[in-house]
Amino acid sequence: NIGRMQFSRQWALILMMFSEEHGRLPGPDDDLSHYDLPDQEIHGVKMTSTDLELTSATPIKEIANPAAAFIGRERNLWLTPDEGKLGRTYVFADGHTEIRTYASTDDIDRWEKQHLPQLRESQ
Repeated sequence: NIGRMQFSRQWALILMMFSEEHGRLPGPDDDLSHYDLPDQEIHGVKMTSTDLELTSATPIKEIANPAAAFIGRERNLWLTPDEGKLGRTYVFADGHTEIRTYASTDDIDRWEKQHLPQLRESQ
């Protein structure tokens, strides 16, 4: 899990830098290669940029709940070795990352719906 967290922190930093430079999160046609997120194996976990997916196109500055709203996640779930639960790493709009574990896919759906970005009220 340390490897997953380290890799997702690097990805979070790239998303924050891109957002700062462009005023938005990257889209599918944006070239992120100059941000250098190389494939890695950390503590036995191999991670590549294709293991991650953006889940929001909302500009970070427009998100009212950045510490509670995830903007990216691991594409695939994995099983925790000790408990046999489903696991996934998330990147939040404030730049922090979390590993969450779940007993079922219903739990995942419920948690993810509660942690979607909410827009700031326009002033």
